[in-house]
Amino acid sequence: MSKTKKEFFNATKKQLSNYKQLSANIIKLKNEIQMLKDNSVGDLMKGISYDSVKTGKTNKTSNMIEDAIVNVSDLITEKEIELYEAEIIKSTIDLAIRNLKPIHRQIIELKYIDGLMWQEMVDIVHLEERQLSVRASQAISSISIALFGKKALIEQEPLFELLDYKLN
Repeated sequence: MSKTKKEFFNATKKQLSNYKQLSANIIKLKNEIQMLKDNSVGDLMKGISYDSVKTGKTNKTSNMIEDAIVNVSDLITEKEIELYEAEIIKSTIDLAIRNLKPIHRQIIELKYIDGLMWQEMVDIVHLEERQLSVRASQAISSISIALFGKKALIEQEPLFELLDYKLN
């Protein structure tokens, strides 16, 4: 396995292992954004009159409340971007897992999402550890293509690079 292919493979395994944490992080970000919108901006807006509200950062912002509103607004934007990126990764993983063969899907869900050990999976799937490992590797390779796109595909199948060359 080439160094780059191994990097894609390991990064995909890490994403799969952190899948539950990713889901929890998405919920946390949604709650933080809602809390910031509900509490911070509303409370700060009470402290100033509407005719003095700045709509963006200016060099002459001197009012501490106005500064706080701009800072909270920036924080909300940062959290929304982070949420968007996390949701994209999660939906890509979900789609890639749904597109796997049923046995591959089951192995990935048991091993990386549910966190079972290989021996525990043997009893559930009724395959030997070696077979489970091989099928998990196949599934991870497929998911890495979904996550990392063309680069991962070319690493796994160098012949696709020839096709790409002819198209350009």
